[in-house]
Amino acid sequence: MAVHEHILGPPGTGKTSTLIGRHVNGTMVPGRFGRLLRDGVEPDRIVLTAFNRLAANELIDRALALSELDSRDRPALWNTLHGIGLHLIRTEHGRQVEVADPGSNSEARGFYREFCDAHHITFRIGGHGGYDDDEEIAAQDEGHLLFAYWQMRRDMLLDAEHAYHAFLHRLSPRTEAPSRARCEWFANAWELWKRTHGLVDYSDMLIALDETEWIPNADWLLLDEAQDLGPREQRIVQRWIEHLPTILAYDEDQLIYGFKGASYSWLARLPGPRTTLEQSHRCPRAVANAALAIIARNRDRYPKTWRPRPEEGRFLHDNLYSAMHMAMSNGDTYFLLARDNLTVRDLTGHLLDLGIPYRHRNGADPLSTLRADGPARAALELALGQPVPLRTAARLADARTHPQWWLPTARDVLRQAARSDPDRLIDRSDMARFLTTEGLSSLNMPSVALLHWAGMEAWRVRYVLRCLRRYGPSAVFAEPRITAGTIHSVKGLEADHVVLCPDLQRRSFESAELDPEAERRLGYVAYTRARRTLTRLHAETGLESTWW
Repeated sequence: MAVHEHILGPPGTGKTSTLIGRHVNGTMVPGRFGRLLRDGVEPDRIVLTAFNRLAANELIDRALALSELDSRDRPALWNTLHGIGLHLIRTEHGRQVEVADPGSNSEARGFYREFCDAHHITFRIGGHGGYDDDEEIAAQDEGHLLFAYWQMRRDMLLDAEHAYHAFLHRLSPRTEAPSRARCEWFANAWELWKRTHGLVDYSDMLIALDETEWIPNADWLLLDEAQDLGPREQRIVQRWIEHLPTILAYDEDQLIYGFKGASYSWLARLPGPRTTLEQSHRCPRAVANAALAIIARNRDRYPKTWRPRPEEGRFLHDNLYSAMHMAMSNGDTYFLLARDNLTVRDLTGHLLDLGIPYRHRNGADPLSTLRADGPARAALELALGQPVPLRTAARLADARTHPQWWLPTARDVLRQAARSDPDRLIDRSDMARFLTTEGLSSLNMPSVALLHWAGMEAWRVRYVLRCLRRYGPSAVFAEPRITAGTIHSVKGLEADHVVLCPDLQRRSFESAELDPEAERRLGYVAYTRARRTLTRLHAETGLESTWW
């Protein structure tokens, strides 16, 4: 079993560009994929896949541009392994199924909630605990905990005893573990429910590829981020490699999903020429030197060197308040990162207290309603004395407010005026045409406007007021430049500046002591997200990562 080529891509060296192609002065320069097209290989005869959706979407977007295909004509084999498995279930197996998974979109979560409700299992939207992007499982409801156990057991090819032991090892000390008997009951009940209701979860998608020993009807396999594949995914890919010429792109120094069974050993055993990309287009010298000093201490790696950008950059030490205040003083992008979700929760709690706008990598954004064209934004802008377009003011007519705040038929009049002249600006005094004295006075103060017109929770109102006092309306209404999340959650992404918290939870600290090489890889990934500066915060607990 030989691989046509291993592409080893250190951070920012253009691994995806080499695999697919890149834009140069408005022209797409073909990579390995483009050369296959040039040699006459049809696009739908190439399996184009990656470890996760983020990486796969980047591959697919570039491949569509290079092949000049419309997105609606995207080949079925251009997808994540899970996506290919779902296509197989729905087509070759002929099953009309829906996806049910607590960590997926709202529809998939809804299907899973129906199961939990029917079996009296507590399940809270938002209680996921980040067990897909954090070694420590911090879920706070039974529905997420039971699902995490069953997902681990199936994806990592473990028997019940070893799966439960691995599950307990990953649980946060703050989390009460379900019994092994309860976990096994869940497994049986969930599998029966899926069969009865025509549902599949993400593990089922991999099993469809693995246990049927299905081989794609294709001529080539191109796989990105191979270092982070779990045991079942590795088995699928190794079977495909036996039948298809393959190009693998990866960097074992960025392997950060060891807790889900990812391993470099299977890649190291695969023969084939290795091409190392040597020029980073992301990391400046100060950041690269710090990152390379960390990873050079690891032994389980393929030795390679790479060159940073010529810019010097900076490696700083600072406190959270100073670093975040600096973030608000310029137009750059920032990552605020931590090792685990519980520490991220603590950091975002400080941002709320400080009145600093941010977005969480899990999608949470406490100011999102103020950027939407809805009653919250309309009420706040009017309360701040700012004029708003009629189309925005008309959103107030949709707010659930006290009926006595509106003059008779005023809501319909306002909506009609917005339809006739949507861009005409009006201010708070103009709202006297539509509101009673009591209703108009409710727009005199931002806090009252947000509480009553937007139905905003008290804690969120206090946060908005802090943001307004510190940074003004523009910071509240603009897209946040600070993104908070775990190191795992920003894998494959980059920002102008990275602010890194070295504090660890107890479980993470113990894991780092047991496997320092894995901890160094995680620090290496965190450092190398930075395009300009890397700031390491001062530790505030006794459990600090000394491995990076």
